[in-house]
Amino acid sequence: LQETLTGEPSFFSTKIAYTQEKPLKNGKHYSYIYIADYDGSNAELVVDYPTISVSPRWNNDPKRPLIFYSENTNTNVRMMAIGMDKKRVMASNFEGINMQPTFGPQGSSVVYCATRGGGNCQLYHWANKQLTKLTNNTGNNFAPVFS
Repeated sequence: LQETLTGEPSFFSTKIAYTQEKPLKNGKHYSYIYIADYDGSNAELVVDYPTISVSPRWNNDPKRPLIFYSENTNTNVRMMAIGMDKKRVMASNFEGINMQPTFGPQGSSVVYCATRGGGNCQLYHWANKQLTKLTNNTGNNFAPVFS
């Protein structure tokens, strides 16, 4: 768009991560994770695992960019991470829901939502190899943000 308006290429280098749903012939639907340039061009399939993958989030490490996302299994919604080499690792696999991470400024800490089998989403903080429960209430706490 900028090149169309100004005749100059864009100065943005941001990549976006997003999900796209794909119906299968058997009637099932899966969603996959893609990355693309800020304007949607140069889309690349990153996660093509046959499940429902949602809520992709970038970490805060430009030297080792990772996408964290939630993946449906038969027993829970676990949080996964994938690098640009397309190697997937499990980030959080507690019972229930594990999703929506947000990363501290230096990338060494993270806050995310998890039910841990309790029925309500609580916020958990991971830093220095320790997990700390931040909330403990009957509400559903979600979409944490560092400020």
